Amino acid sequence: MAIISDGLIQTTKKAADVLGKISEARKVLLQVFNPANKNVFELLLYPQNFPTSVTGVALASLDTALASLYIQSIQVSFFSLEYTQFGHQKSVTELQFPEEVTFTFLENETGFVRSYVNKWIKETVFYDFMGDSGYIFEDNQDAAKKTAIIIPQSGLGIPSLAWIRMSGLRFKSLGELTFGQAEGDPMFLDVTCACDQIWISTPF
Repeated sequence: MAIISDGLIQTTKKAADVLGKISEARKVLLQVFNPANKNVFELLLYPQNFPTSVTGVALASLDTALASLYIQSIQVSFFSLEYTQFGHQKSVTELQFPEEVTFTFLENETGFVRSYVNKWIKETVFYDFMGDSGYIFEDNQDAAKKTAIIIPQSGLGIPSLAWIRMSGLRFKSLGELTFGQAEGDPMFLDVTCACDQIWISTPF
């Protein structure tokens, strides 16, 4: 039968003690530093360029109300790095940027969110009801772009130091809606936007 040396036993005990201290330190850390909550955040939304049209000015005046009162959730992704193998090592060869962001808004009985979305669409394309031109695209496509900032917060309402910024947001699509006599749940609208960039912004 193999005999375990006293030195090995002592080493094993010391390792167990160290692991136990690490576990205790982790418990203390979790008690002192609260984990970030995804349901505590503020959303800022504003035009990327100064609005020059009547529709643009009207839309800008509604940005704050939409972002602060009606926002429910935001599905956001970040850029990724693509690597290629060269010999014995990999090198970055391409940046992959996210193409879209999805915002979920709670709609009210007056149709505030749908009216907002309709105005936003008209900053890009509108239908010529008075003539026979059909859909007409605006010459200045940048006029529809918006900037959004997600500011995560603590349970005490203290802003996080790591914000999420999104630039070049433009309306892309409105999620499917189902109406039915048996439906009793609140109406949520999924608004998907194309975007130019998404990045994490920190003060240092």
